[in-house]
Amino acid sequence: MPTGPEGDFVSLVLRRNRGWPWPDDSWGLRPLYGDGGWCQTCHIPTREQNGNLVLKRSGLTPTGAWVPNWLFDVLCLAEELAKEVAARFPVVLRQIDTPKAGERLPAMQLIVPTTVAHWYDEGELIDQTTRRHGEAGAACPTCGTWRWLPLPKSELPRAISDTSWEGQSAIASPEWFGAGGQSYRQ
Repeated sequence: MPTGPEGDFVSLVLRRNRGWPWPDDSWGLRPLYGDGGWCQTCHIPTREQNGNLVLKRSGLTPTGAWVPNWLFDVLCLAEELAKEVAARFPVVLRQIDTPKAGERLPAMQLIVPTTVAHWYDEGELIDQTTRRHGEAGAACPTCGTWRWLPLPKSELPRAISDTSWEGQSAIASPEWFGAGGQSYRQ
């Protein structure tokens, strides 16, 4: 069994985001999840992704790995890096489109499956987020999804791995973090 982020796993940490999702009126979520596939209040998806990410081409040079503006739960890889990742790991990649019909970016989106079992002890998360923010988080008034207020990696409780982590090249926690229209999983 994996030993968790401190052992057999690597944690991905956002250093820079770039690229503007399209269309603006849906924060780029409509192409990913379809109409009604995300909460209009907190912007958390209510179903699995069934479409391609659409990014505006202007000002975007696909290099390395990045997350698009607003979509902190989406990981993009430049085409060469995506080929290398696909050759080394059994992962699912999706093409990234542009608003121009039939045009795609020379980049791919890494689809990261979510585990069912929670990664973090709820009591520890309550303690840490309350210590940092004065409260732990809140449930969305529309969809009821709980979002923990963000914590830096150094303040997150130790992740608790289980058998669902075995054989996975990339996984995400089922816990949602964030505030306002920006949400993400660990």
